[in-house]
Amino acid sequence: MTEGPGPLIRTLLLLSVSSAFGSSLKLGNAERAVEWLFNHPDALLLLPPLLHPPRFAGTKDVPAKYKLKAFILHKGPSVHSGHYVAHIRAGDA
Repeated sequence: MTEGPGPLIRTLLLLSVSSAFGSSLKLGNAERAVEWLFNHPDALLLLPPLLHPPRFAGTKDVPAKYKLKAFILHKGPSVHSGHYVAHIRAGDA
């Protein structure tokens, strides 16, 4: 798993996005902010993985421990016919 870019690169990426997009939002110019989003789709697609590298469950820093609280069960021949039943652990409702 990669650590992602260093703090300087992260800061520069955030500034490049926030300078155009963020300032439009702060000024209340939603149309200009939306226009920026449509004109720079690739920049937005690259930012989340670069700024926050994925952390996978089951690794040393992200344990895969959970407690099932509820699930939904379908009983029937198809999704269009039958019943959905919700099961909730006692005490968690």
